[in-house]
Amino acid sequence: DHTEEPPKEKPKPTLQEFWRGSDVPTRFRRDAYSLSQFGQWNDKLNALKDKLKTEPGMICVLRGPRGTGKTQLAVELLKHAACELGLSTLFTSARDIQLITTSSFKDKEVTDMSVLKEFIKPKVLLIDEFDWQPLDKSHYFNSNLFYILDKRYAWCRSTILTSNATVEEFNSRVDPGILSRMTESGGRIDCDNWANQRIQRRIKN
Repeated sequence: DHTEEPPKEKPKPTLQEFWRGSDVPTRFRRDAYSLSQFGQWNDKLNALKDKLKTEPGMICVLRGPRGTGKTQLAVELLKHAACELGLSTLFTSARDIQLITTSSFKDKEVTDMSVLKEFIKPKVLLIDEFDWQPLDKSHYFNSNLFYILDKRYAWCRSTILTSNATVEEFNSRVDPGILSRMTESGGRIDCDNWANQRIQRRIKN
């Protein structure tokens, strides 16, 4: 009799391995972070950690004014996904996606699909400054962004977005199909009443 052995579980990355492999900018690389100072920030982080387990493929946006800790919250969530859940992760920005996709024009060996697949592949993707988008809905970048989010949704790979736009601006800029998918899973977290952490840190320093 031959009993097939279950596949070996891939070891979860250490924190330092996560920092090296996820492209998180240095400013947001905090090994230990004091969450108590943020209040609602910590509550939302814990709620989103649960969603990563129960709602794979969610599209969640953290929306609000600059300086309220949206990106740091998203990075902490990315860290949890990698180091605690063992999921592959990637940090990028809307502007980075635009620059990387358009740079493929200069290299005949690189196809649009090969570039887009790099953003579709991770189990959890963080797109910072998501509200950076050309206003032209048919713009090459917007069509690529929709393709990435649509494929990630279809393959149940979670996406976290941050945006400085107002609710009205965000709803007008984002494709209705993405807004619909977001409503089903993940949703929008508004951070308008959160304290400006940059000002608080400056005062403390």
